[in-house]
Formats: sequence, C-alpha cells, structure tokens
Amino acid sequence: AAMVGGSCHAARGPGCPPWRPPSWCSNAATAQRRRLTRLAPLCGPWCRLRTLEGMPPPPRRGFSAGPAGRCAAREQEEVRAAQDAHFWQLQEDFQQQDAARGGSPRPGWAKLQLEERELFGGTASVGIDFSRYDSVEVERSGKAALRMPLCQSFDSIFSTFTLPRWLHENVSRCGYQWPTPVQKSAVPAALVGRDIMVCAQTGSGKTCAFLLPLLASCTSGPGRGSQAGNRILKGPACPVGLVLSPTRELCAQIHLEARRLSFGARVRALVIHGGVTAWHQIRELARGADVLTATPGRLQDLHGRGLISLGRCEFCVLDEADRMLDLGFEPAVRRLILHSDMPPSETRQTMMFSATFAQEVQLMAQDFLYEYVWIAVGRVGGANESVTQRLLKVLNSEKPDRLLDQLGRDVDTDESLGTGALVAPTIVFCGTKRTCMWLSQHLRAKGYAADDIHGEREQWEREKTLQDFRAGRIQCMVASDVAARGLDVPRVARVINYDLPGRVDDYVHRIGRTGRAGHRGVAVAFFVAEPEEGRDAGGGRLDRHDLALAPPLLELLRSAKQEVPGWLEAAAAEQAGRAAARPARAASQDARRRRRERSQAPEGC
Repeated sequence: AAMVGGSCHAARGPGCPPWRPPSWCSNAATAQRRRLTRLAPLCGPWCRLRTLEGMPPPPRRGFSAGPAGRCAAREQEEVRAAQDAHFWQLQEDFQQQDAARGGSPRPGWAKLQLEERELFGGTASVGIDFSRYDSVEVERSGKAALRMPLCQSFDSIFSTFTLPRWLHENVSRCGYQWPTPVQKSAVPAALVGRDIMVCAQTGSGKTCAFLLPLLASCTSGPGRGSQAGNRILKGPACPVGLVLSPTRELCAQIHLEARRLSFGARVRALVIHGGVTAWHQIRELARGADVLTATPGRLQDLHGRGLISLGRCEFCVLDEADRMLDLGFEPAVRRLILHSDMPPSETRQTMMFSATFAQEVQLMAQDFLYEYVWIAVGRVGGANESVTQRLLKVLNSEKPDRLLDQLGRDVDTDESLGTGALVAPTIVFCGTKRTCMWLSQHLRAKGYAADDIHGEREQWEREKTLQDFRAGRIQCMVASDVAARGLDVPRVARVINYDLPGRVDDYVHRIGRTGRAGHRGVAVAFFVAEPEEGRDAGGGRLDRHDLALAPPLLELLRSAKQEVPGWLEAAAAEQAGRAAARPARAASQDARRRRRERSQAPEGC
C-alpha cells in the first residue's frame, strides 16, 4: 500500500492541480498523508484519505488531458497496483494460516445463530392473490422442452432430483411454501442441465428460480466448493457460478438471497459492484468464491487485473437479461462471456431471466445460449394483473400539485385522507436526476418523509435511502430508473410515474415494484398529451409529452384487464394515424434483422 504515496505525490509542489489546496504540498500534510496511506487497505479508497485530510475529492468520472488529469490517472494506477499487491499478500497470509490450522476457518455455533437471525428474521409472506399464479399460462418451447418434468411443490422438486438437505431446509426457512409457475418450469429445466431463457412477470420468484439449481450444482460433486474439506486456495478467485446484474442495488439483493439459500453450506457467496471501495471486496476475493454476483464493470476490471478467473465458471446467469444486452452493457457482457477464459456455451450452462424480452434482444441472446429452452409465464412483456393501473391526463406544470393530491388519497378507495393520516409506502419515478432531487426537496418542504435515489448519489447514500424506505422511516422514495428493475421492497402499496418512461418495457418494470408475491398494489401514471412552453420549478422542460407511448400503453392496459380511459384510446388512434402517414423507412442494415427475415422467408426463396 505504500505505493500509493509514491513519487507522483511527493514530487508535487508548484504543479498542483487547481482543485488541490496548497496545504497538500506542505511537509506536515505530506507526513500526515503518508501515515494515512499505510492504512489504505483498512480504511478505504484514496478519495477517503483525501476526505480525512479535509481536501476535496478528485474528479469522479474520467480524466482531462491536462496535468491534473494525468496526475489523477497516475493516482488511480498506483491505487490499483497497491490493491493487486494487497490481494496476493493476503492470499499468502491466508495460505499460511490455513496450513497451520488444517483448513479454512469455519464459523462457530454462536456466529451461525447470529447469522440465521440476520438472514431469516424479516422474511416476507405471500399475498392473498398468490393462488392466482396457478391460472397463468406457461409456454415452453425448444428441443425436448415438453418432456421436462413439472414439479408442483418444493417437496416434489427435492424428491425428483438429488439435492442437498441444507438447500431444502433453507427453502423452508425463507418461508417458501409453494413454487410459482416460473419456478415449477425453470428449476427442473435448469437441474437437468439445459440452457433457459425465461420471461415472467415482475415479483414472480425469478431470483429463487435460478439460485436453486445454481447452488445445488455448485456442491453436486465431491470436494466442490472453496470451503470444502481442508482445501487451501491458491491463485485468483475462480467462481463456479456467476450472476450478472445491471444495478448495484439488485446485485446486493441477489447476494442476500444467495446467502439465505446457502446458509450452513460449504458454499462461499460474494458480491462485487462499483460505487464502493474495492479494498474490502479484494480482501473477500482472496478467500475465493463459489457464487459471485457482480455488475459487468467491476467484474471486468478485477478480471482484467488477474484477481478473478472465469475458467471454472460452469453456470452463468444474466438477471434482467434484456437490460444487460441493451444500451451500454452489451460490449462488457460479450467480452466477459464470449471473449474471456470462460468455457464455451457448449460446456457452460447459461440462464437468462427478465420480465420483458423484445424480439431483437431474443435474437441477440442466442449468441450466448446453446439449444436453450424458452419459458414464458403469461404474456411476454405483460404487466402484473395484481397491480391496479390508473392513468391521469395532466399538464407538466400541474404535476407537483397532482402528486400531492395523490399522496393524500387512500390507496384502495382513492378517497381523500384526513389531515395527519399516514401515507402508504410509495415510490415516485422521475425521468431525470435533477427532477428526483428537486421533487424530494419539494416533498420534504410539504411535510412528507421523503428521500431520493439516483445515479448522482453516492452508493452509501443510495443504500441508506433503501434501508430507510424498507424500515418505514420514510414513506416516499423518489427514484430514477436505477430502482426500476428487480428491487424487491416489501409492502410497497403504490407506484407513481411522475414522468412516464420512453418505452413501455420500462413502464412494466417500474409498476412491478408493487403487487409482488401475490400482494395487491396500485400504479398511478401522469400522462402528458399537450406540451407547454418554458420550464418547471425543478428546471425540467415543459414541452415534453407522452403521445408516442399511447399505443403500446393502450395494448398493455387491455391485456392486463385494466380500465382504459377514453382519452387514451383517442390519443393512441391519433398517434397510429401519424405513424401510418410517415414515409416508409429504408430496410434495416442490422445483420440480426436480416438473419431473422431470411429465417422467416418461405422455402425456396
């Protein structure tokens, strides 16, 4: 760690970057910095050292081409080198300790009791609509897909397949009484070794559906697991199962579920993601990992530095797969799965899960799968019928007042509450980070317990907001789309779309934060049909409208058997007429689309 305080910092003086105060180059400050640098592996990243000395942190994203940018880049490289050296030194120390004790350390009885209370103390119950899941239609297709067994209960799963006893006990500890339709179909298909692509509605138990077969297979052979027997780990961490997720909060949630289902087993589950210091994650990786949950960016960084190897990865899961293969995630996912030391798809089992799967994403996903089984629970991309959807036609300038009016209404009856009544737990989704920050302050000024979560906040702030919302310390969580996918927050009674997203798939994921596991929920959306001029109090533009979303939103409401307002039908018809009047677009140059068109062409063409 002493490399952090190398010549790059000591040689500074006249050439200090503008954001660094002159006291940084004084002898007293240099001595204090070097003393703190020796504690870097224990106390956190370099930016925290700067905070301890009362200095502003370095730029968070990217580096400029000037002297300040070059110095910041050099600082980062020195920190990375110090972290790598720390990993190998830790592993050497662990090897000596394990050799002396005859194996890796094992938790005692008291620690296991404490961990059990921590993991299973607040498990949520199912809702009154849980039995409605049995009536949901399930589609299975692919090679020998219909010959896959369907297990109607968890006892049937554990009797049909030879699974460890601890896994059965942990399923009971979690309070899982009956499997959901996605679990009845996906778990057996995965346990027989098939690749699967699963599309199921939000809150239907997809996390358990991929963790059960993954954990069972991680310990299926003798001596499997980094903590099995008296094994002494050497070299980089080599996970057997890998779960990739698009957001940090979803990673933490999946990791918590993996810890619950692997409690008491010789399976080591770890999580790595950005936004937090890598020192603590590196220390945990030095002990090895069997099941690793990660975001693509941090995994790609540590894999490129040789601290993680994917050569033993037998199971790869892409949660929220359509998001992982969309926008900026696809290159990193391709490098990790197709162009690294990970085994090829023929010898690796791959599972993809999401509530929405566009046709283009399904074609793209075929590059990662081998003779996969397609499982669709309900309508692909459809909304959860346990969520009551209400659309309100508003102007952009009316949104703040209409939001206050909705928060003052009863969730079930939609009637006004009395003064001082407790607001039901509500998530308010906004389109921009600026709107999130302003709206959170606006709600607090009006007397509501509210906080915001978005990409501009530090990770500890985002985690604290989620903890406060789960614990009931705040009633309103104002969020951007970082909280739209996968997050399972119990007892969310209402979701309000302050700003509608640009795609109907994102709308489905947003409203899926309520009405989970058989519970009922309400989703309110502000639909803007008429643009205005100027900007609102939060700095947002008033000329935005949601007319392009009218046709798919109308179809979604009808498929979910929801009430459709007449003005939405008129807006959808008007928008469809405009689309028909536009000139036809040129043929797509996308190779995937050309491949699909050729495959759909009649024989002989």
